[in-house]
Amino acid sequence: MNIKKIIPILDWLPNYQSSRLNGDIIAGITVGIVLIPQGIAYALIAGLPPIYGLYCALLPQTIYAIFGTSRQVAIGPVAMDSLIVATGVSTLAFAGTDHYISIAILLALLVGIIQFLMGVFRLGFLVNFLSKPVITGFTSAVALTIGLNQFRNLLGIDFIQSDQIQLLVVDIWLKISSLHLPTTSIGCIAMVIIIVFRKINKKIPNALIVVILGIVAMKYLGTNVQDVAIVKNIPSGLPSFSIPIFDFQLIKQLMPIALTLVMVGYLELISMGKTLEAKQDEYRVEPNQELIALGLSNIVGSFFKAYPSSSSFSRSAINQESGAKTGLAALISVAMVVFTLLFLTPYFYYLPNTVLAAIIIVAVFGLINFSEGFYLWRTNKIDFGLMLITFLSTLTIGIEYGILIGVISSIVITAYRKLFLGS
Repeated sequence: MNIKKIIPILDWLPNYQSSRLNGDIIAGITVGIVLIPQGIAYALIAGLPPIYGLYCALLPQTIYAIFGTSRQVAIGPVAMDSLIVATGVSTLAFAGTDHYISIAILLALLVGIIQFLMGVFRLGFLVNFLSKPVITGFTSAVALTIGLNQFRNLLGIDFIQSDQIQLLVVDIWLKISSLHLPTTSIGCIAMVIIIVFRKINKKIPNALIVVILGIVAMKYLGTNVQDVAIVKNIPSGLPSFSIPIFDFQLIKQLMPIALTLVMVGYLELISMGKTLEAKQDEYRVEPNQELIALGLSNIVGSFFKAYPSSSSFSRSAINQESGAKTGLAALISVAMVVFTLLFLTPYFYYLPNTVLAAIIIVAVFGLINFSEGFYLWRTNKIDFGLMLITFLSTLTIGIEYGILIGVISSIVITAYRKLFLGS
């Protein structure tokens, strides 16, 4: 047995070249700068206190750096997974309560165990049932759903939270006239700043800039915008070790959402890993080992108060573009989060929720893949129909049912092509 295949860090760390250090340090710091505000924002999507987004950036990222085969993928809190968590857990408990938090942590353990076992039994091929049109339709629908759910924080109105777009749109339409002008103004200005900086240079830490501006504005102009909702107290310190609650009745109720997270999380990881793999010739991504690494990340993370984690498209791309060559970049990002948890959380007290909403909305709307839809319409009407079925079912019926319908449709179309078209 080759121990380096089981623990890939033993392959690259002993042979680490000093020429890579500069790129890894810059990438680690850059990703850390993006990760901290994103972590806080994504925890809010999941219905959890902001600190739990930072907990997700600690042990999961560290474990993946040890066991993962991609040296540039960034693991941690992700918008899509956070919404799936909120969708599933909110049916069992009220968001933000201790019971809700404990269920979200149990969900991470459950997801991790399933992913780990799939890797051990070499079931990574199952992701092949998620064809590209299914992936495009599902990702675009979830991105749109996440963005619309954040209108409650962007506009300062207590809209419902739902993964069914028709319910969201009706509620937004009925309540839009009562938007809170100061909250809306701050959020929209933050969105404009983010978009402008992204057009100038994607390496500019636009999320950090709007976070700092938002905190400064609320702290020194707070008397004029006192009704704008802010994050308030974020506890300092590192997460302590604790064993997740283990309730078989809860596990049974969580299984559908856990299986959705297993497949979506692995899909996010392997698609990003393969994309980055194609840009270099130093390593190869091994699908089953990736399942093991992601599973261990979620298992270990659950013992330190993390909810389900996966690969971030945006942070992984930034990591690669900033010069990351090895998993050392991820460990540097972890160090930045540790420093933030120990010393910087009091500074986030005045951070407006509407700024976090702006960060999320700009990030997730970029995942809506219009170009792929137009391409499929021109070149392959069957694949376009498959994408559209997945997109509409995910939007209207819900996330877990949407991906199930997409997979079943993909299998049916594949069988049809083989039986009747011979392709």
